[in-house]
Amino acid sequence: MEIKITLEGFILFIATVAIILITIYLVKTLINLNKLLKNANSFLEENKKNLDETLKNVNAVTSSAKDKIEYIDKFFKSDEEAATSDFSNIVSTVQTVVDLFEQIKDLFPKKKRFRR
Repeated sequence: MEIKITLEGFILFIATVAIILITIYLVKTLINLNKLLKNANSFLEENKKNLDETLKNVNAVTSSAKDKIEYIDKFFKSDEEAATSDFSNIVSTVQTVVDLFEQIKDLFPKKKRFRR
């Protein structure tokens, strides 16, 4: 009994094995996908009440967050205004001191320097 292995037969065998393996892989993937969808569906069914309640409370939570952000914004603006006021006071004080030194300097006569 002789078995002839031709190139055409070998390629056909490899293609058949590849198709069988791909089919098995696809079936396993579809089974896992089905399990995943069942789990997601059961999760949604179990938590439907909680999800609905959460969605109803979104406006209240958003409003509360908005109020807190407005409070923080007012706080920073008042702090910024105070800092600006303090800076203006410091600049004013420094300007007064500089003016005082200039007035004192003007009281003394300037020395003339002779150039050689």
